[in-house]
Amino acid sequence: MVLNSYLNLANIPESSNAVLLTSWYKFPFYEVNFGLGKPIWVAPGTVLSKNLGCLMDDAQGNGVEAYVFLKIKDVPCFEEALDFNVFGD
Repeated sequence: MVLNSYLNLANIPESSNAVLLTSWYKFPFYEVNFGLGKPIWVAPGTVLSKNLGCLMDDAQGNGVEAYVFLKIKDVPCFEEALDFNVFGD
C-alpha cells in the first residue's frame, strides 16, 4: 500500500530507466521471533513493480544486501552501470 502510494506520487513513466531504492537497513528483522526462533535469512517477499531496489542488513549484521528488481531488458544496462568487482572478492 505504501509502495503503491509512492509510485503514484512519483509519477514515473513506464518507459523510464530510473531505479527507485529504499533502505531497510537497521530494521530489526533478524530479531523477530514468532516462536520458532529468529530467522536465518530475510528478504522482500513480493515486488509490485519492476525497477525497485531494497537495501537490508545481512544475517550477521556486518554488511548490507541489495535486492534490485529489474525488467530482463534492463539488466545489461544495470550491470554495465555498476562495477560489480567492488562488491566481490
